[in-house]
Amino acid sequence: MTKINQNDVKELKEDEYLLKINHDFGFLTKLNKDDSIPKAFTGWGNSTDDVYIFTESFNSGWKIKSYRTGKSQNWVVLTHPAGFNLEIYMKSFFSLIKNNDIINGELIGEFKWSEKTLIKKII
Repeated sequence: MTKINQNDVKELKEDEYLLKINHDFGFLTKLNKDDSIPKAFTGWGNSTDDVYIFTESFNSGWKIKSYRTGKSQNWVVLTHPAGFNLEIYMKSFFSLIKNNDIINGELIGEFKWSEKTLIKKII
């Protein structure tokens, strides 16, 4: 994880994301097609939150923390092996657990964040 000034970011590699952490929640995002930073990212959290370039790779240790409901969508809160929490849509989570084991709240296998969900490493 490399701390950066978000205004200096012009490109990200395929496995890199912008990361902002507010309390224990993280927000991972890619740049827009025009290489600008998404407004949802800049408006999320506090203006004083640090911003990082985070390289995402397959890791074991993803844990289910809780869930959150909203007016039109529900989310599952997962703890990333790096220590911050992320949310995925409950619908994506149900698809994920259909074909993967969970022991004591931990997803078994190596996963990584991709397109607002988790993907499993195929061995």
